[in-house]
Amino acid sequence: MASIHQPTIQSDFLQARLHQDWEEFEREGRSIVAKAVPKANRASFRDGFQKLEEKGCKADVLFPCLYVFLNSRKKVERFRTRQLKFPWKEELNPITVRLERVLKEMEKLDKNTGTTTVSGVATLMEGDGCWDCDLDLDAFARFKVLHVDLRGTIEQYLGELTTLCDALPRRDIVNNYGHAVAAAYVCIAAPKLSFEARCSLLRDLLRCFYSSLADRGQRGAVMENWARINEFKRAYPLFWGRAQGFLTTKHKTPANTPKIDWKRFINLGCL
Repeated sequence: MASIHQPTIQSDFLQARLHQDWEEFEREGRSIVAKAVPKANRASFRDGFQKLEEKGCKADVLFPCLYVFLNSRKKVERFRTRQLKFPWKEELNPITVRLERVLKEMEKLDKNTGTTTVSGVATLMEGDGCWDCDLDLDAFARFKVLHVDLRGTIEQYLGELTTLCDALPRRDIVNNYGHAVAAAYVCIAAPKLSFEARCSLLRDLLRCFYSSLADRGQRGAVMENWARINEFKRAYPLFWGRAQGFLTTKHKTPANTPKIDWKRFINLGCL
C-alpha cells in the first residue's frame, strides 16, 4: 500500500504546506519578509531583488516565495515567529509502539480461557456455559462486540499510520522545500537564463537573510543546497510539477500590490 500511495501522499503533504505558507504570507504582508533582512544587508537585498525583477520575476510572486523559504528554515536571524507544522515521523512512532502493545494485551485476553475474558464470554454466549444460573450476559455481549470492533479499528489505524509515516518527507527535505519552491519560480520567470545564472541570482538574494557569525553555516548552506535542488526534483516529481503549475498561475496573475519604496526600506526596513 505504501509503495502505491507514497508519492501522492508526499506531494499532497508538501502542496498543503505550500498553500498554507502562501496564505500566511497574504495575511502578514511583505513586511514579514522585510523584518528578516538584517539592516546591514538591506542594500544588497534591494539590489538582488531588482536583478531578479529585471530578469522577469514579479514582486507579487517573489515575495511569498521568499516567505516560503524563510518558513522552511527555522534558523534565520530575525525570523523566529513561524515554524513548519509538519508532523515528524519520530513524533508519530511512539503512538505506533503504544498501540501495538495494546493489541498484544488484547490478544492475550482473547487466548485466556477464564469465564470473565472474551473467550469465556464467547463460550457462554454459544450455550456451553451454566445456563441453569440466572445470568445477564448483555454486558458481556456488548463488551465482546466492542472488543472485536476496537481490535479491528486499531489494526486499520496502525496500517494507515505506518503508511503515513513511510510517506512523510524527511526533516532535511522539508528544510529544502522552501529553497526548491523559490528556485522553481526563478526557473519559470527567467527561462532564458542558464541554470548557473539563476542559481547565482537567487543565492545572492537568499544569503541576504543571514549576517551574524552564528549564521555563517546557514549562509554556506544556501549555496551548497543548490546541489540538492535537482535531488529534490527527482525525489518529489509530482509535487515539483504541481508547484510549477501553481507558481505559473500566480506569475500570470496581474499585480495588485503597491510599488516598493526601496528608499523607505533602506532607511526604516519597511516594505
